Formats: sequence, structure tokens, C-alpha cells
Amino acid sequence: MEVRHLDGTVRLIDGAEAKRPPVGSGVFWYDISNTDSDLATFLTDQLGLHPAIAVYAAEEGTHTARFQTFATTSLILAHGINYSVDSDLIEIAELGILMGDQVVVTMHSSPLLAIEEVKDAFESQDLPSLTVASLTHFILDHFLSNIRPAVDHMSDVMDELEEAAIDNPHPAVLEGILRMKRSALRVNRAMQRQLEVLHQLRNHFAISDDELGLAYQDLAEKATRTFEINTVIRERADSALAIYQGSVSLKQNETMKALAIVAAVFLPLSLLAGIYGMNFAYIPELEYRWGYHAILAAMAVFGILVTWWVWLRPKISRWRLGHRGLYSIKVPVNLVNTGDHSVRLISKLRRSGKK
Repeated sequence: MEVRHLDGTVRLIDGAEAKRPPVGSGVFWYDISNTDSDLATFLTDQLGLHPAIAVYAAEEGTHTARFQTFATTSLILAHGINYSVDSDLIEIAELGILMGDQVVVTMHSSPLLAIEEVKDAFESQDLPSLTVASLTHFILDHFLSNIRPAVDHMSDVMDELEEAAIDNPHPAVLEGILRMKRSALRVNRAMQRQLEVLHQLRNHFAISDDELGLAYQDLAEKATRTFEINTVIRERADSALAIYQGSVSLKQNETMKALAIVAAVFLPLSLLAGIYGMNFAYIPELEYRWGYHAILAAMAVFGILVTWWVWLRPKISRWRLGHRGLYSIKVPVNLVNTGDHSVRLISKLRRSGKK
């Protein structure tokens, strides 16, 4: 257990000393990274926190994001990204924050990047004295802000997966898409309820402190933007999966097409070879002096004609569609603005771009 006074002084508390309440005035921050059977007793008897909240917060396992208040004790349960785990999937970490009259207690089962950032901030910066509410916001802001870098990284990986799904639909790409879907779903579950909690915090603190209420409003808006980006990633993962399946089908079709072309080229040649390979006693053409050469010439002509037709057919189809770009997304000038000046300006820009 680590006890930190808001003046930046830190000391490690263990053994019997850990069971003593903070001595002195001001606000104390207790950072607890492991739980034991006596934690609830310490929270209630020594720190004076409400028993119902303290017992719930000390329970092991994953909890739903929430904000509860009893008497002078409040509990915030939030979820963020666990950067301490080396995994191909996004891992979710839980942070519990207990607020009392004089103390702020943070509880987490795994090391959290946000906690280390806050500790460094107290050690390296000349921070003003904080209240219990403002310290809680400071910690929660760092914790929730660390979700955005993970979501931005997922977006970058999603770009690569979409390109790979088109260019190289390898089974490894499929595994990456499925991992992306699972990771986005985890982030979605973690943040969906959390947005409601942030709005509850805004309403709760805005009653007594307008500035703090606005701070939580800003935090809720940032979390909402992150949630929307993650939702887009989930949709892109579904689209990438459909693209992957379509690319695999297209590759298979290309393979079957190649086999069909080979069969079409050699089918008439096999027919001629089969006819003149029969073992009848009398075949008139066998007596011709140039019969062998004539058959070879006929087989060559058949092969060239079929190959030429297979090569020419797609070009004929494109010619029938017309010479203009059928799927061009360039906006026509007359749809941009009806003003003559705008039309001339856009036309000039496009001409200069061609140069």
C-alpha cells in the first residue's frame, strides 16, 4: 500500500503501519494495488468510509462501471486499457476510486499507466493543492484519456487489415480481423455503461462546483468521441470480414477461370488428337503426304483463335460500357455551385492539377 500526501511526499506503507489512518490535515491519496481479507476493515475502521461501499469495492472480480454515494463516501468504478499485459487483444483494466472526507483511495489489481502518470505529475510538477473531488477528476481524467491511444492504434491496424483483405486474403488476415472485432467489442462493453457514469458525475459535482461539473462534462464528451470511433472500428471490422470473404471467393474464381481457359484451349486439340488416334484399319487422311502438317496447322489455328477470343472478350465488354469512368467519384463541376465564378475556379484548379 502506498500513501501519498498531496504535497508530493510519498512513502511505502506496509505491515502494521498500513493499518493506521493518515495523520495531519489535508487530503491523502491511498493507492492500493492488491486486496486482502482485511482491506474492507481498514477502509471502514481506519479511513472512516461507509461499510456498504467499502465492502463492495474490496470484493475481487470484475464490476460494472458505476457511481454510488452513501453519506460522506462515494465510489467510482471505471474501466480502461490494461497496458501492462502483452497480448494481441485489448485487455480491460478496472479502477476503483473511493472518496471520503479526507482521503482518496484508488484500487486496482494490475499496474495502471494512469496511476504512474499521476504519481509522476505530483513528483515533477508544482501542482496546486487539490480537494478530494478535484484529485478524483485528475486521476479519472488520466485513466480514461489513455483509452484513446489504444483506439487510435486499432484504427491504424484496421487500415492495414482492410488493405490486406483485398490484396492478400491470407488466413492470418482473417485472424487479425477477428481479433479486432473482439477487441472493439471489449472496449465497447467497457465504455457503454461508463458514459452514463460520467454524466452522473457531471450532474453530481455541478451542484456544488460549476467548474468541476464542466470538467466532467468535457471528460464525458471526450469519452463519447472515443466510443464513437470504436463503434466505427467495429463496423469496419465487419466490412473487412465481408471484403476478405469476397476476396477469397474472387481468388477461387480466378483459379477456376484459369483452369477453364486451359480446358477451352486444349479441348479442340484433344478432339483432333482423339479422332486421328483411333486404331481403325482404314483412315483416308493417313495416306495424305501433308496430312500430319495440316492437322498440326489446324490445331494451332484453333488454339490461337480460342486464346485471342478469351483475351479480347473483356475488352469488348469495357468498350460496350463506354469510354468514360463509370465509377469515378469526381464531383461534376455543375453540382458544386451554380455560380459561374465557382465553376470557372474549380475547372481551373482541375486543369492545373492535371499539369
